[in-house]
Amino acid sequence: MTQISQWKPEEVELTPDETDADSVLSGNPEMESVVQWRSPDNTVVAGIFRSTVGKFSFAQAGDESTIVRKGRVIVTAEDGSSVDCRPGDIMNIPRGITCTFDVIEDLEDYFVISNPDGVDL
Repeated sequence: MTQISQWKPEEVELTPDETDADSVLSGNPEMESVVQWRSPDNTVVAGIFRSTVGKFSFAQAGDESTIVRKGRVIVTAEDGSSVDCRPGDIMNIPRGITCTFDVIEDLEDYFVISNPDGVDL
């Protein structure tokens, strides 16, 4: 049976993310996240991500839609395309690409990631 759920981003407890030193390109970004919802078949997850200022690379685990809640980030794909996101902006990032996240102001975003092979977060 499907259940409706609700949660408030400011009330969830995030867990520090392990940062691969090779992925940090500048600064000392501290990242944390929480998966607050997971589909029964593990193909879709939703949650909150936060990062302090810094620049790092990140490989997409699935197709991601993100809405920036706080801060500013410039996300650049391997092909050179980029978006400059601020609060209220929504970005979509396809599965399988590696992006550079340049966090200009401490960032908080809400994400939904889908992958038919399952999402391992």
